[in-house]
Amino acid sequence: MSHDQSMLKHTTDIKGGIPPKPKRPLTVFNLFCILERNYIVQQNQKRSAIPSNASTDINTDPYVATRPERYRDVVLPSNWYVVGMNRVKRSKHKVHGVISFNELTKQTSNRWKSVDAETKKYCEIIAVDELQRYRRDMAQYEAKIGKGCSRSSKANTLEAINDQWCCTK
Repeated sequence: MSHDQSMLKHTTDIKGGIPPKPKRPLTVFNLFCILERNYIVQQNQKRSAIPSNASTDINTDPYVATRPERYRDVVLPSNWYVVGMNRVKRSKHKVHGVISFNELTKQTSNRWKSVDAETKKYCEIIAVDELQRYRRDMAQYEAKIGKGCSRSSKANTLEAINDQWCCTK
């Protein structure tokens, strides 16, 4: 590895040099799965217990007023539709023990096949809003960092090496 290649690798690996890119938004299907998972688990528990991943500001999300009738009683964190906001480290993860993962997946996929128009529209509205937020955040990120830096550092490194190799011939 030449000095330029090692220097390029070093500059892309510096901590704090390039902030992380904004997370991509959830799709309509992903949003439906989150809603349906919480609905199934809470219905099977026969009580409206607060999920372990829910914050204290329950049902204060901006979409609670337009939530379909079926999901009005489902307890969700206020930012349930944001990617990675309600993630818990695997070591601290609590299993609900109500339904197996396979059964939950089967039920969710069957309900997605026959989803009503109101629920799908609700998930579409959230997905579109989150996509707009993501595009706005990416535009700010690219303006701050530069358009070329929005790609992965590996792609940038390979492109720089390729450019350097082509120029030396």
